[in-house]
Amino acid sequence: MGKTPIRVISIIFLLLPFFFGEAQTAQPPLVPYTFTRNMRFGDRGIEVKNLQRSLNLFPTSVVAVFGPGSPGNETEFFGNLTFQAVIRFQELHRNDILLPIGLTAGTGFFGPLTREKLNALLTAENKMNNKNISGAPRLVSIYPTSGVEGTKVTITGTGFSKTNNTVLSGTATYKNIPSSNGSIEVIVTSSIPEGAKKYYLPIDLKFLVRVGDILSNELTFTLVGEGDTLSDEVKNQYKNKTLELLNLPDGFRNF
Repeated sequence: MGKTPIRVISIIFLLLPFFFGEAQTAQPPLVPYTFTRNMRFGDRGIEVKNLQRSLNLFPTSVVAVFGPGSPGNETEFFGNLTFQAVIRFQELHRNDILLPIGLTAGTGFFGPLTREKLNALLTAENKMNNKNISGAPRLVSIYPTSGVEGTKVTITGTGFSKTNNTVLSGTATYKNIPSSNGSIEVIVTSSIPEGAKKYYLPIDLKFLVRVGDILSNELTFTLVGEGDTLSDEVKNQYKNKTLELLNLPDGFRNF
């Protein structure tokens, strides 16, 4: 087989987070949560999703900027993105997590000391906010419901801050957004590489509004491409080809 072009290899690695993510479903705001078990690379389940959502509360340990694992798009799979986020969290709090057991570098294993530190931070955040979950912002509508990058969307709802809302879309984070008469306006942007868009657009973005550390419900905006996109059949063929080029173990095909 001939050499694989560098451009193709670049696109392959840009697309990996999307291939190994899982379908997203609507989720309620994160309530105070206490972790009780260890977790490691390869684990699946609702506790993994809660771990991702908790890590996403802190800027230094955000699991992903866009796509699976990003705020509002958390999954139930403990993959490489979660593994790296746990390492960053451990190294930020090395005095409490690593040094007591003679380590200087994070391991990515969500064990007793990491769990204890995250639980303590979540408890502190909840006490500091001193807010009841019933006061969470609530989204009512989004208009328009689809469009290309650069589309202005208006989100209406209740519980917004007048000056300091954070809007999350899964592909972008908009900070310090003001509200007026129960509505927020943002311009849809994304950090999705231009060369990768045709491989999976259109895609549903899950818009949420965060006030403090309290998340709203989700509303869906469909991001479409300005040019031609590939059919689902071609996208699946490309995904299979990607796996072959990377020579991944067969187990990775069953995600």
